[in-house]
Amino acid sequence: MGKYVVEVRSQTLYELLRKPVDLHRLKKYIERCEKCVAAFIRGFADSEGCANKRGYIFILNTDQRLPIYVKELLRRLGIESTGPRIHVRRGTIFYDPRTGKKYTHDKDVYVIYVRASSNMSFYR
Repeated sequence: MGKYVVEVRSQTLYELLRKPVDLHRLKKYIERCEKCVAAFIRGFADSEGCANKRGYIFILNTDQRLPIYVKELLRRLGIESTGPRIHVRRGTIFYDPRTGKKYTHDKDVYVIYVRASSNMSFYR
């Protein structure tokens, strides 16, 4: 049986968050209303987040300021989360089974986890 890999990216979100991220400039758009906050989190989580088979939802990014900001936005919506903490340290070597190559992380990767008790709130 074959295996498919699907990767989806948001060009709009990329343009919005291109380096260096100017959170001060973005906040007035993101925090305009509760729907805007929810839409930003949805887009950010779609781009930078994962849910594993056990139901854990987590969001990763190499810019520590972004998970901190997302955590604050989640809190405003009544969604509890933990972190951010380092998920992968800079310099860690990893193997990509698709390409058969080894790579080294150039930056630390930070993660926040949505608490299991908030999964339904996050989904809504």
